[in-house]
Amino acid sequence: MNKKSSNNEKILNAFNKDLNDLVFFSFRYFLGRMSAGVSGFTESLIASWPNLNDKTKKQIKKELEKAIETYQDIIDSSPEFKRDAYTKMAGVYQNTRDFAKAVEFYQKALNSEKGLSQTDTAELQFNIADSYQLYNQQEKAIEEYLK
Repeated sequence: MNKKSSNNEKILNAFNKDLNDLVFFSFRYFLGRMSAGVSGFTESLIASWPNLNDKTKKQIKKELEKAIETYQDIIDSSPEFKRDAYTKMAGVYQNTRDFAKAVEFYQKALNSEKGLSQTDTAELQFNIADSYQLYNQQEKAIEEYLK
């Protein structure tokens, strides 16, 4: 087996040897319904990362940077959507396992004016607690859950 085939096999293994999962995650994303698939997809992507080629890694990193830039542009140009943009940025950081940044941006969302946002305070507080829990900071998580 050549190196490319071996890496492809390792990537497929990260998705539980079932490309149907990848198709399902992609389809949910297409529909704008990411919640149920994000966690599984993120774990699979992290597991497959060492076996992805440099081009793919670069593309993924670039897309993440573009997403953050887009949300920052929204914050700068449309303050009435600031809370939602901060929430989306926090979600990007949480899904890439940068929990400290996720907490930072969920807190920014929580401290910003609601504007036209559909995200309520309780949801943001819950997301902060979840991020702390995922970051293995259980005491802070409990503190945040109880607010």
